[in-house]
Amino acid sequence: MRYADCAEEAWRNGAGRTRTLWSGEGARISVAALERDAPFSAYAGYDRSFCVLGPGAVTLLVDGDERRLSLGEWTAFAGEAQVSAQLDQGPLRAVNVMTLRGVARHRVWLAHGPADAAMLVALAGGNVGTERFDAGDLLLPEFPATLGGAFLAVQIAEADQSARVSAS
Repeated sequence: MRYADCAEEAWRNGAGRTRTLWSGEGARISVAALERDAPFSAYAGYDRSFCVLGPGAVTLLVDGDERRLSLGEWTAFAGEAQVSAQLDQGPLRAVNVMTLRGVARHRVWLAHGPADAAMLVALAGGNVGTERFDAGDLLLPEFPATLGGAFLAVQIAEADQSARVSAS
């Protein structure tokens, strides 16, 4: 899915814009455009991961805990956390991965070179084999894939039975 082909939509709280790259039962991968300092929308019951696409850096305040992130750096937090973004060097874009507890779970990591993940999001442009991808593009490659550039690898799976029971 090419970032440029995805429709832009407003955040729940109206403080920003996002483009959904992929969604499934209880899960979503999107790219947010942060134009100014702003609070994040609350997503109670979700687990979230946030990774900077750039340019620049951002400081997230997560329940009062300061987390400074630049290109390719990511953090995880609960969807019900009080989160706000303070842009350090002007507007930027970031990948958001969200999964509904008890329904789905996710894992993210940075991938360079050979990769084996369900989905990849290009961080600063790159290629898989001979195909070129721009920052924010999501791909579902055949694995193992040889990467040229940095990608955020994402695995989303059904929540295990014990998590499902404890969430009800």
